[in-house]
Amino acid sequence: MLILWCWGVGWGQESRAERLKSLRIALITEALELTPEESQAFWPVYNARDAALQRHREEIHQHYLRLRGARSGLSAQAYADSVSALYFRLWEGEASIRKTYHERLLKVLPAEKVAKLYLTEFRMLRRVLGEGGPPRHDR
Repeated sequence: MLILWCWGVGWGQESRAERLKSLRIALITEALELTPEESQAFWPVYNARDAALQRHREEIHQHYLRLRGARSGLSAQAYADSVSALYFRLWEGEASIRKTYHERLLKVLPAEKVAKLYLTEFRMLRRVLGEGGPPRHDR
């Protein structure tokens, strides 16, 4: 019910990013069944984690743009190696940020709710990627 309300309120006035953020907040709040006290402690930590991840992704993106601009001066191997290194920096950095914030999340929520958060985020990602459920084998 909360999801439908958040989804419908102001849908026409918000940008797509704001609508997705509102929907994400509603989905997480509902899935975790956050109490008002938990919500007050959880959202600042979650938002800080989200901002850290966004900063990291933007940093990697800026490095990639510079690399792409310098591509003509690099050998194919050097370019491929540099792209691979950026790829690993992206995922290693994200893993480090997520691990750091995992500890912080455990200070404001029970472990079961933190695990439920991760499952909810995974489900949301699968839905965005169009992988809403397991493959069907009904032939």
